Amino acid sequence: MMYQYAWASIGDHCRNWGNRIIEQCAWYVMRHLCRPKVTINPFVSIDPKQLVGCDFVVHGGATVLDAKDSPGMYDLGIPLVVVGGALGSGRPTDYLCDDATEWDDRMVKRVEKPIAVRDSLTARRVTGRGVGVVLVGCPTLFCREVFGPMGDREPYIAVSLGRGPLWRRADVAIKIATKYQWKICVVAHEYSQIDKGKELFGDVRIVGEADPKKMIECYARASLTVTGRIHGAIPSLCYGTPTYYYESLKHDSRDQLLRDCGVKIYQVEDIWPEDGHGGWDVSKVDALKKAMMEWSRHACDKWKREK
Repeated sequence: MMYQYAWASIGDHCRNWGNRIIEQCAWYVMRHLCRPKVTINPFVSIDPKQLVGCDFVVHGGATVLDAKDSPGMYDLGIPLVVVGGALGSGRPTDYLCDDATEWDDRMVKRVEKPIAVRDSLTARRVTGRGVGVVLVGCPTLFCREVFGPMGDREPYIAVSLGRGPLWRRADVAIKIATKYQWKICVVAHEYSQIDKGKELFGDVRIVGEADPKKMIECYARASLTVTGRIHGAIPSLCYGTPTYYYESLKHDSRDQLLRDCGVKIYQVEDIWPEDGHGGWDVSKVDALKKAMMEWSRHACDKWKREK
């Protein structure tokens, strides 16, 4: 008998368009599975009738291990497989601090073990609860394999606004663009950033469609990326675009993943970061991708055997 499963779609139901990049890459990582029986929205409570006949649920990753981010995943009644999950951060009770003891671990308890986690900070906090993990990075490390070649590089800076003081990143991009006579292209990861991009940069090109391929192409063909978005940095680096990534939040799992990949994290005070950096450690990235695919094959084979 063939197994059946549900796919929890983080791309179709989230205001953050970067999640659509994650989702397409997660499909690639889990390609050894058959097509899902049904697609569900993980951000709302799930009607049990949607899961009738399903043996398990696959979630594409991101901050799913943060209990507040996936209310629809608590009481599914069937196993939950997560493709590179992470905890969130930057809250008044910051459970990613080393001295934090209290945090909501309902999702950690729910997910099939060992949990495929996105970054070493999440891994440390989860293993501290006695739960087994495999450090695999994010599915978006496979951007180049998923989206393919994107054409020649062009003389512009790709800018994607993240968390923290946005004007600092705008200031850096404008100064570098002026020095090299490059244009600026704003990649909006949310609707609200379309207007913010116009406010900070004026009459520039803005890629504001919820189309992951158009977002990837903008990063891939840029001469430089200035960003505070993890899914601005990773696609850029996958295509060899020099990238200045500015710190998101203290004790942030997103920043930690980039550190795990050998990326230099700039502080908001670093106004002019032209110091020869802007890449990552290919050996570290390849190790994470290898771990991701080994975990994926094991997870997929498990369900094939059990059915």
